[in-house]
Amino acid sequence: MLAYKALYRKMMDDLKDAGMWIDWAEQMCEAHPDEAKYLLESAKERLEESFPTTYEHFKKLCEATHSKGEVCMDEVVHDHMMEWHQAMHMKVKKLLEKW
Repeated sequence: MLAYKALYRKMMDDLKDAGMWIDWAEQMCEAHPDEAKYLLESAKERLEESFPTTYEHFKKLCEATHSKGEVCMDEVVHDHMMEWHQAMHMKVKKLLEKW
């Protein structure tokens, strides 16, 4: 259970941090455009690199335990996480197009 919990929390941290950085970047884009862009690039890295990599580990773990007849944790969290991830990814993309 610790492996599920650790990977799930890491994915949540990636999404929460990316969301926080996107919000800050939006608020400071006019006064501090270089710093705002840096925050957006950081959010993009979390959304395009860190989150998907962690999710692959989580999915692999889920597939292994699901084949043993246990509840598939991926089925429990997949839709919520992926919708959140996609919404933030699109927001970062739109904001970075301004630069």
